[in-house]
Amino acid sequence: MKALVASACIAVIAFVGYYFWGEYEARARQVARVEAATARNKADRDEIFELANANPGETDMASAWCRLTVMRLDGGKLAGNREAARLVTNCMRFGLLSD
Repeated sequence: MKALVASACIAVIAFVGYYFWGEYEARARQVARVEAATARNKADRDEIFELANANPGETDMASAWCRLTVMRLDGGKLAGNREAARLVTNCMRFGLLSD
């Protein structure tokens, strides 16, 4: 009987350990995804400010650059340019363009 109780306790402890290890790994994957997305957002925003020759706090300069890029994209020199379209999408994402 003691062996049965001991083996049941070991099984329960093993199951709980397995469950919490899975939860820990799931949380670690989620944190890694969030950190990667944050890094991508920062890189996208930094790219816009760099192309606009603006410091990180100079949103009006970046916004002006975004508006100019939209004008060039809509029937201008950049018409059909996918990279410019991606930059304009990022400008909208970061609130540098008003609708």
